[in-house]
This record gives sequence, structure tokens and C-alpha cells, in this order.
Amino acid sequence: MFYIDIEETDSTNKYLAEIASDFPSMTMVSAVSQTAGRGQRGNGWESFPGENITASLLFRPKNIRPTEQFLISQSTALAVVDTLNHFGINAQVKWPNDIYIGNYKICGILIENSLSSASIIHSIIGIGLNVNQIGFSPEIPNAVSMIHFLERRTPLLEVKGVLSDMLVKNLLSADTSDGAERIKSDYKAALWRGDGKYHPFRDTKTDELFDAKIVDIEPAGPIILETNSGEQRHYWFKEVQFLPDKDALAKKIRKYGGGF
Repeated sequence: MFYIDIEETDSTNKYLAEIASDFPSMTMVSAVSQTAGRGQRGNGWESFPGENITASLLFRPKNIRPTEQFLISQSTALAVVDTLNHFGINAQVKWPNDIYIGNYKICGILIENSLSSASIIHSIIGIGLNVNQIGFSPEIPNAVSMIHFLERRTPLLEVKGVLSDMLVKNLLSADTSDGAERIKSDYKAALWRGDGKYHPFRDTKTDELFDAKIVDIEPAGPIILETNSGEQRHYWFKEVQFLPDKDALAKKIRKYGGGF
């Protein structure tokens, strides 16, 4: 792992993309302050300076084909789960790659791949892991940090060291045929709401509300849900929304848009 530590940038993903051609695979850029961090679906990412991990990793896979690029997302998510497990925190993966503890989000991942027709030129893997930040804005009602579970501050350097090791282990494993199958299996086992029970969802195209259970994840990334009538539905990213379980207060659902 080659480290680049900077004081401030608008986005570590953007910073790394601009210098990627000059650095080898497994180069990590970490910033004390990220002024315009980005999350999935165009969302921003809130992080107090010096309190959390805000980093991006350059990865150049040798064997993962463009059609298999979801493996990078899966292995990254598992690396964060493994990191949290190392510190005694039981985490899960909310499809496709948010990291949850119970109903609380502790980490967001944003992966941007540069592709050719036959290969992945490189991946830039952005990770925002909440470590020591205690308070969050009211617009983020379910954010949580490691400190809330450990009840103590954890040195960021220690967390980054463990995370780096887990990223190397999982990404290199995903880049082999045998390792890729393990990653897929471990990812499915780590899924949040992958308990075989029915949970509420919303079809974002039709606005239909329905109950379903997670059945599987397709190799390219779509989730397979089965409704309580036995119908199987396949959804790509942004096509389905996880809703709070039905014991959530209606006013909270309205206030926060009904999703996690």
C-alpha cells in the first residue's frame, strides 16, 4: 500500500482521479478535511475534519472483467465489514454497498471505474467511515460512528491500518477465480435484511409499495427480491428503495422520505 496524506481537498476520489496515471495500484489518498465529499446517487457526504476516515484507493485489477465490476464493490464492502468486526462491531452490507449496524449507517462507499471494452483500467474506491464523530446534522437521521459503540475514541491511523489490510486482502482475492466465488458468498451472507424475512420496499419507477425478501444478488449487481405472493423481481441500483420496517412512525417516514 502506498499512502498519500493531504490536509484538505474537495473530494478524495476527484483528487486521486487526477493523479491516477502517475501512481501504482493500491495507492490510498486520505484527507483530514473533505469539503465536497460525494456519496452514492449524487448525495453529499458529511464528515467533520479529523474525526473520520475519508479516503480513496486506486486499484488496478488484472483479471476482473468489466461485466464483473460489481466484485470490486462487494470486496470493498466486505473489507469495511471485516474492519469493523476487528474492532468488535458487528456490521452488515446494505445493498449495494452501504455499511449498516442495525438500522444505522456507519460507512458509505463510492466506486468509479475507468473501463475499456475488454478491461477495467482502474477503479477509484472512495470510503467514508465514521469513526469519532459524535453529532450529525438532522438531515442525516440514521448516521452513527464507531465511537457510539466502542464508547471511546479510536486513533484514525489505527483504523486506516486495519482497513488497508482488509482492502488488500479482499480486493486481491476478488481478482482470482477462487477468491471471487468466496467474495460473492461472503457478501450474500453479510447482507443487511438478508435474513429471509419480508421487509417493505418501494419501486422507484412506479412508486409501488410492497413487501419482499432478498433472494440473491446477480453477478452484475442487481438484487433479486421475492414478494410475499411468490413473484421474483430484479432491480438495478436506484430502482428500488428500502423502507423502514412497519413499526416506524408514519411522521418519521414522511419527514425523511421513507428510506434509509
